[in-house]
Amino acid sequence: INELGLASADLLRVGLSSAEAQRRLEKYGHNKLTEKEKTTLLQRIWAQVANVLVGILAVVAIVAAIKAATADNSEDRVTNLIEVGLIVFVITTNTTIGIIQEGSAEAAADALKAMLSSDALLVRDGKDVKVPADEIVPGDV
Repeated sequence: INELGLASADLLRVGLSSAEAQRRLEKYGHNKLTEKEKTTLLQRIWAQVANVLVGILAVVAIVAAIKAATADNSEDRVTNLIEVGLIVFVITTNTTIGIIQEGSAEAAADALKAMLSSDALLVRDGKDVKVPADEIVPGDV
């Protein structure tokens, strides 16, 4: 507390000086959290397909493809190829919808973050001042 100069009795009344606030901003940095790294398209696709249900569907598609390749008559071959096509279509559709919904949710979260108030009312140099929230420093009142 003493190191930050918070023990001073008139700090509550006068607040920090602008010069002291600037010095502390340079020493401690901006008052903000680090942003989470954005996920790439491949990471989003992997997150959608890396589950048990998609794994089971992929195994069934592989089995159907093997059955189509080893079928004796053309009717069985066509039926198994249709099964493979339908399974691949289901997996692709599910992945596409999941990625679109995830993107929409992320955009909504970003819009909400942009709407949040980013100013704070502080006492500096004995006056009430409004400063951006990322410029609050230790010792501000």
